[in-house]
Amino acid sequence: MNSQPTSAASQCSTAFHWKVTLLCLLTFPVLMALGFWQLDRAEQKRAREAALDAVRTQPPATLPGTDLAAIEEQRRLLLQGHYLTGRNWLLDNRQRDGQVGYEVITPFELSDGRILLVNRGWVAAG
Repeated sequence: MNSQPTSAASQCSTAFHWKVTLLCLLTFPVLMALGFWQLDRAEQKRAREAALDAVRTQPPATLPGTDLAAIEEQRRLLLQGHYLTGRNWLLDNRQRDGQVGYEVITPFELSDGRILLVNRGWVAAG
């Protein structure tokens, strides 16, 4: 007597394993590529943070007196001029620590007549 099963359940089981194997073989390279992409993004973020730390250690740039286009992002500034009071803008729907509020933006006129917009901070909505 032959004791090897030749039933439909055995054929279905073999077909099922073949499909799972194919799915894994197709999915694995995609997941590997996503993993390397994440590692690349982490390295980009570390490089950006190092560049920002280097800029933050520099002394403040003085305005007027420095070309605005030459100033790096996150560089501290020493401004000479005055705020244009009564012309504040409130940016609505800003959140901090789960609380809704506003960002306060005020124009600042430099002593040479140029105007900059300064973010003066956040206030809670009342």
